[in-house]
Amino acid sequence: MHSAIDPKKSDASKISDLENDIELRYHVRIILNTIQELGVAFKIGIVHKKTIIDNFDFLVPHYWNSLYFWIKHRREESNDNTAYRRLEELKRKIEKVHKRNISDGKQSRAAPTSVTDRPLKLP
Repeated sequence: MHSAIDPKKSDASKISDLENDIELRYHVRIILNTIQELGVAFKIGIVHKKTIIDNFDFLVPHYWNSLYFWIKHRREESNDNTAYRRLEELKRKIEKVHKRNISDGKQSRAAPTSVTDRPLKLP
């Protein structure tokens, strides 16, 4: 796992690593922007919602949880709490479906709840 996203490191240290490593920052932004666009498509209904939930139910919460320190930093830096809002909405929807499935007694793949559940690996 790359040291810039190591859950054992402080957020400040990870932010510093990302700000100083252009290639890593590029990969992180590609991941976040791709999921953000998926969230936009989900919100406006141009993708099949059940298919998105069934196929991205692990990835969306995983990347949100693993990279929230960077999202929070970007929001604070730009003074814009809407940065990656659609990604956040998609994550919440997926979590809501998981909770409903569990309460209905349906088997649901477990979405990670923290960065330590499953480590994030980048190229």
